[in-house]
Amino acid sequence: MEEKEEKVFDITLIKRLYPYIKPNLRYFIISVALIVGVSLLELVLPYMSKLAIDNYILRKDWNGLTRIALLYIGILLIIFFFRYFQTITVSVLGQKAMYFLRMDIFKKYQNLDIKFYDTNPVGKILTRITSDIDALNEMLSDVLVGIFGDIFLIIGVLVAIFLLNWRLALISLAFLPILVLAVWIFRIKARETYRNVRSWISTMNAYLQENIMGIKVIQIFTREMENKKRFKDINTSLYKAQIASIMVYAIFYPAVEVLGASVVALILWYGGSKILSGAMTFGSLLAFMTYLERFFYPIRDLSEKYNIMQSAMAAAEKVFGLLDTPIVVTSPTNSPVLIKGDVEFRNVSFAYDDEYVLKNLSFHVYPGEHVAFVGATGAGKSSIMNLILRFYDIQNGEILIDGYNIKDILFSSLRRQIAVVLQEPVLFSGTIAENIRMGEDIPLEEIITASKRVGLHQFVERMRKGYNEGVMERGANLSAGERQLICLARALVFDPKILILDEATSSIDLQTERLIQQATEELMKGRTSLIIAHRLSTIVGADRIYVLNKGKLVEVGTHNELTQRRGMYWQLYRWQQWEKKAIAVNPKDPIK
Repeated sequence: MEEKEEKVFDITLIKRLYPYIKPNLRYFIISVALIVGVSLLELVLPYMSKLAIDNYILRKDWNGLTRIALLYIGILLIIFFFRYFQTITVSVLGQKAMYFLRMDIFKKYQNLDIKFYDTNPVGKILTRITSDIDALNEMLSDVLVGIFGDIFLIIGVLVAIFLLNWRLALISLAFLPILVLAVWIFRIKARETYRNVRSWISTMNAYLQENIMGIKVIQIFTREMENKKRFKDINTSLYKAQIASIMVYAIFYPAVEVLGASVVALILWYGGSKILSGAMTFGSLLAFMTYLERFFYPIRDLSEKYNIMQSAMAAAEKVFGLLDTPIVVTSPTNSPVLIKGDVEFRNVSFAYDDEYVLKNLSFHVYPGEHVAFVGATGAGKSSIMNLILRFYDIQNGEILIDGYNIKDILFSSLRRQIAVVLQEPVLFSGTIAENIRMGEDIPLEEIITASKRVGLHQFVERMRKGYNEGVMERGANLSAGERQLICLARALVFDPKILILDEATSSIDLQTERLIQQATEELMKGRTSLIIAHRLSTIVGADRIYVLNKGKLVEVGTHNELTQRRGMYWQLYRWQQWEKKAIAVNPKDPIK
């Protein structure tokens, strides 16, 4: 898998983060001030050691030594409190910034076109709001503020060593080109290994998701051993990539340490000779060496900061790329429209990508009518539902609701007056009542009334907590029929003007189908109803049946009219009747 090369620092992406930092900019300023204060105080400590040795220890001044030791401890306590408050302020800054960024991402997810979800896997979508946000938070907390302290510390150390002994300072800096070269080589090698590790992690995640989602098929076809071998290959490649990354760090860290130790050894030799000749004090040499050690602190931290920045820049690019994703299907800003239930398609052509799934389609459904759409898979039935809800915009033609072009109706006005019962029931974690009212302030009495009308109440009564019974993820603790009845009750309680049934009984066993059919008949009373039918026996009483084939309307009529014509509808109906007879003979072979 090819990975795009990320910039280690992209000022454009940092500017994009600024609006999230700005409301709490005071935390950033306080944190920078505290970290600079810590660096300043740490620069004082080596000089205090020099004073303690040269002015008090060698002169046996116990009172002076006691005073400077207490002062040393006082500075350490101040550093402790500075670091404590700096950690709090920078963490609050990061958490607040990420809070608002997460809210913007979630808002974007709520408003993005359905087409976005057609082309982006769930794992990738979740990554934007979880691990990518964590990477940005880590950069804000550990790098953006910390880098000020590092820069100030490096500059302060350079100033201090030149003030102490400029000759020793020049000798120390003679090693600087070697250090710069080591950092430059590390940067190149670390980027290569980092990209390779990320690539194999991405491959592993994709393979794991595919296997977990398809575990039933894997076990049915006994693919466990083959899949294990494939996973072993991926895991081995990731292992090798990780080892290669570790090797880079294993070389860089000791190299910096050896370089630092070499500088110290040279300084000890040269500085020691100066002490012996009386040109330098022991305290000055000790302070000089302590400053050098502090000079290498930020260098040793470079590898970690580099990784954090590289990961954060990649995350920021993806997050802001998501936020910049254009929303094609937008809601107008006019006043709400009260829908009566008149639906008309005028010469509608629609394609998800390049291939048209609806071609010059025209039909008219009057208020209160019950019409059905039938046809083979891919005929365009579900696309009609998607277009009525304006999940997508059409390429040609017009869709009219009560004479209004659908593009001129507010999303909220349109969708609140249309109820959809999907082929696969969609439930959320919570209670049965919460799944029916969907966050609206609907009294329990109305929920019970709607549940009785669709036949759900008798099932809920048997449950220990009734309508407060918990619903597990995707309704796993309920039967398929119970899940569908909850969706029907949900649709009824909102009292829609238009009802869309998207193959509402196709996932129900034949014994439950009759109960669901009675519930849908109750739900359709007095409403414009569009039924996307899979089982033709459920639409015998429809006012009109539209037969689709490859996106075109090929037949229109009632059930009796279409069966008499002996066209496509008659062939589909006859085939399904034959299936029913086959099941009656062999009930162990049910058709779902």
